[in-house]
Amino acid sequence: MTITTVLTSVLLSISTFFSFDRERIIEFNELPQVSQEFIQKNFPSHQIAYIIEETELTSTTFDVKFENGDEIEFRGNGEWKDIDCEYNAVPESAIPAKLLEYVKAKHPRNTIEKLSREYNRYEVELNNGLEIVFNSNFEVLRYDD
Repeated sequence: MTITTVLTSVLLSISTFFSFDRERIIEFNELPQVSQEFIQKNFPSHQIAYIIEETELTSTTFDVKFENGDEIEFRGNGEWKDIDCEYNAVPESAIPAKLLEYVKAKHPRNTIEKLSREYNRYEVELNNGLEIVFNSNFEVLRYDD
């Protein structure tokens, strides 16, 4: 009987550990203040379709989907991680100035449709499909097509 109880407890603990991922729909005012301000400043005319809070074992993210198909993913601390404006240009106000300057100088006929930020780099995808990877000092590391 004791072995059965121990095994049941272990299995229950393991299943709880691996099933911690949780998603739920939230309201705009439940986003971190930093995220709310980012949206109000850079996407003021966009209508929000829905917001999903995704909680995993070690992190939380917020996915904001707009009615026009644009999306922003925020980290748990409220900072943006990914901006995907697949059929539109990312608003210039949302793009770090040095990235925007580089793209305007080197690719004046193109716009940025996707922008990703990791802890030590930025990835930019232009409307022609070209990807540019920058380090955290906004120096070009490489081009991908």
